[in-house]
Amino acid sequence: MKRIAVIMCGCGSRDGSEIQESVTAMYAVMRHGLSYEVFAPNDDQYQVTNHLTGEVLPEKRNMLIEAARAARAEKIHSLDKLNVKDFDGLLLPGGFGAAMNLFTFAIDGLDMSVRADVAKIIHEFHDARKPIGAMCIAPMMLAGTLQHCDLKITLGPESPMKDELRQKMGVYSVESPADQPITDERNRVVTVPCYMWDKATILNVGDGAYRLVGEMKRLMEN
Repeated sequence: MKRIAVIMCGCGSRDGSEIQESVTAMYAVMRHGLSYEVFAPNDDQYQVTNHLTGEVLPEKRNMLIEAARAARAEKIHSLDKLNVKDFDGLLLPGGFGAAMNLFTFAIDGLDMSVRADVAKIIHEFHDARKPIGAMCIAPMMLAGTLQHCDLKITLGPESPMKDELRQKMGVYSVESPADQPITDERNRVVTVPCYMWDKATILNVGDGAYRLVGEMKRLMEN
């Protein structure tokens, strides 16, 4: 059975991984007859946010412990335990928190950096020609890591950074509906917008996750 590694960074769109994207991604993996394991950094989140009010709270929470809320303890491991050789693909849910914890786009824009351990994993999957899927804002993590590879991604609506992405990083941003993935055959990367569209629903997210994993499975078989 083909295996997919899923990287999370907490449990909540505003300060960690987007929960609906993460859970529908795991569900989609199993619906396609594949298996998954979840990984998260064993570090504190960048911040903790009250998801009801948007208020930033004066406390700390650990990304691995928080991600275990959605992944269940028997299916989640510290990120340093992820061995690319054990998996056939990589899946990256989105969330505003991901853009603070795993890479710094939410803080630094296109001057972002990607966590060194996450960037190393992405490079290893890419170099091994193993498919990588990214949801919502997570394609920007790939843009920051796989620069000047003529990478094609979608961020949902046409990005105001489209020209700058192309000039600075050699990345092409393509408009796509919330539930319709874009496949970069050359780089073996599949991306889907999900909640990059403000009016997207969990139905769009679930359908998008299912189609994204289906494309990853197709790439694994070719």
